[in-house]
Amino acid sequence: MDSQSKLEERVRDRISELPDLVLIHIVSFLETKYAVRTSILSTRWKGIWAFSPNLDFRDRFTKNKAGFVDFVDRVLIFRDTDIQKFRLECSNVGDFSHIYSWIRTAVRQNVVEVDLNFGSNRDQVYELPDSLFMCKSLEVLKVVSGCITFDPPSQRFPSLKVLDACLYHPNNDSMEKLFSCCPALEYLSIRATIGDEVLNFKVSAPELKTFKVDLFNAYKDENEYHSEDEDEAPECIDVYNFFINAPKLETIDIHTDILSNFFFENAASLMKANINLTVHDSSERRTFANCATALLAAVSNVKDLSLSAHCFKEYACGEHTNNCRWSQPKKVPNCLLSQLKTISLRGLRGAPDEMKMAKYLLMTGKVLETVTVSTTSDRDLLSVYATEKELQKTLCTFQKGSKTCVVKFVKDKVRRSLDY
Repeated sequence: MDSQSKLEERVRDRISELPDLVLIHIVSFLETKYAVRTSILSTRWKGIWAFSPNLDFRDRFTKNKAGFVDFVDRVLIFRDTDIQKFRLECSNVGDFSHIYSWIRTAVRQNVVEVDLNFGSNRDQVYELPDSLFMCKSLEVLKVVSGCITFDPPSQRFPSLKVLDACLYHPNNDSMEKLFSCCPALEYLSIRATIGDEVLNFKVSAPELKTFKVDLFNAYKDENEYHSEDEDEAPECIDVYNFFINAPKLETIDIHTDILSNFFFENAASLMKANINLTVHDSSERRTFANCATALLAAVSNVKDLSLSAHCFKEYACGEHTNNCRWSQPKKVPNCLLSQLKTISLRGLRGAPDEMKMAKYLLMTGKVLETVTVSTTSDRDLLSVYATEKELQKTLCTFQKGSKTCVVKFVKDKVRRSLDY
């Protein structure tokens, strides 16, 4: 091969020689405006983007809103193939009629996954079109919004398997309706920043297997009642309610700094629970203790339980007292005697109540297989322990009720095991 042939071989465009299906697959990972621009690469690429199963429109940093609307309109008119994934991110919603039209077009083209992000703007309130709720092809719905209310028809989400809702200041009517009739739903995630309205979340999903909740109060710092005397606490404290009817539920993941009641109509299939209840103000202690105790009782059948140490040390399993200290229960919970196999304790600092609680769990857990302990850095340890290793050695001296139990210490995402 002469030098000229070698040069041509080196500069040969091998990507453009790939089959159409491969090029379409490559383009499907691009945001749509960049996918369209691939047409200028060569005549080989012209029009390839129109066959991409995914459409991804984002108007961030876009000053020309009219131009963005025109671009989306033209793209949807140009293509008529089925849509696998439709993503729409609008920082400035403006005229919602365009969005209605785009969503209806995606539904007509048998969309499987819809991802809507309208940010936290609450200047105007909109409702999603009924066609989205009735879409038979829709399997995944993700919504991030502070401007959408939900008033779905009675029959909805016939094929939806995944629902991920990130909401800013949702209203009660929407929360009672949105999750209350999901016949095919298997995964539900609710992330919400709550305002001053008390909410009732109603979840009814016969096929639901995983349920995640992240609930936070937007005004907590401003409205906290600071008092060390619980007798001075307000008599009425707002509590949020979750009514859950999910007979096949296997995993729950709860992270909240808001007082919440969780009512499970049927939790017999529950296997794993991850509960992180952020520290509450002193004025909420009595109510918080009741909510936490009821929640732990509801998940007592699980085999894998993860609890945040900073709240568990005061309330879990024990009886709440006025001085908010660990109090050993009069009777060992059934889950520790016959069911609980895995426990994870996070953020241990070596406080006396934390150590008493850990000692109790190790001693009474008759079928425990693994206890994972996440400790803080040396500088965050209480003065009782000079180093993290000293705290670990103390834990290693605790008697274990299960001969097969192994204690593992984890820190900063780097797993270090110490078996005993």
